Amino acid sequence: MSVLNTVLGGEFFGGLGDRMRENREYTKTKTDQMQTHLLQTGLKRQNEVASARQKLTEATDFLSSKGLDESNVLALLDTNPREVVRLYNAALKAEARGDLTATLLNQSVITSAGYTTPDMSPSELIKAATPDFVQGSDLEKPAEREGSVLQKMFKTPGIQEIMYDAYSSDVLGLGAKGKDIQASATADLFQKGTTGSSGSVETDLGVFADQDDEYDTVQKRDMRVQIQEEYNERLKSQKIELINSLDNTTLTDDEKKIVEDRIRKLKNLEEMINSGSKNRAYQELIKMYDDIAKHYYNTNPLGRLVLNDSSNFGLNPTEIEDLFGE
Repeated sequence: MSVLNTVLGGEFFGGLGDRMRENREYTKTKTDQMQTHLLQTGLKRQNEVASARQKLTEATDFLSSKGLDESNVLALLDTNPREVVRLYNAALKAEARGDLTATLLNQSVITSAGYTTPDMSPSELIKAATPDFVQGSDLEKPAEREGSVLQKMFKTPGIQEIMYDAYSSDVLGLGAKGKDIQASATADLFQKGTTGSSGSVETDLGVFADQDDEYDTVQKRDMRVQIQEEYNERLKSQKIELINSLDNTTLTDDEKKIVEDRIRKLKNLEEMINSGSKNRAYQELIKMYDDIAKHYYNTNPLGRLVLNDSSNFGLNPTEIEDLFGE
């Protein structure tokens, strides 16, 4: 009888054979759990990518049919495909008002002098901009992987070792390693600059402004101040509430540290506002307490206009998309 069979039969050093079986069962259980999680995450990602790709295709086809030059279509798909969707939404509203023209569409896309359109079709760029999975970082090889064969046979593998195996292998035929699936779970569905082109491309959605609903400078300024004042009040009330909560003797040390960190952050934002760095401070406050901004954005046309204007609060198109779903 071989040494391995002897061990598995429980005849070598007493119950070491049972220990090996327990190790195998433990490893299989943990591996199955991790692979199930990664498989579910991977399938969810693939479904989200399919929806994003369909939306991008729909937006591209519509804009092309309404007269957006192919060079501008390619430029947006290449540098920032999310802007294609934003331009599509703005164009739909303009069409509903009867204001949409090919001239306005092409005026909304601004390419820098150094930008070169890639030699690819729209469908190729759409596919490149919406990869199923992005590349994840390699995990560091656990120290437990080292050792003799016998040591590995009798030692219960640690969770890091099991993770290393699961994240380093293809997950049930999805065509991506576990590390890629995990990295993709939080990655943007639209990838920018996939061709590595130089130069920049921007969009100006202001060309679609409804001329009948324009507001003057004073109205815009007053709305900006109104939103700022609401955030000033929220900052003040939250700071007082958090400071008072420190008197709660039931707080754990960890909870107390979280409260103190939050107070410190609010004080820093207050100092930024007082020192003139208002845009950066209000950006942070809007992200921390987005209910105020969402109320103005969703219920007040002037509030929406002011929040969309980066000169007021410094929100870029991606942040607008994340906050308000535009």
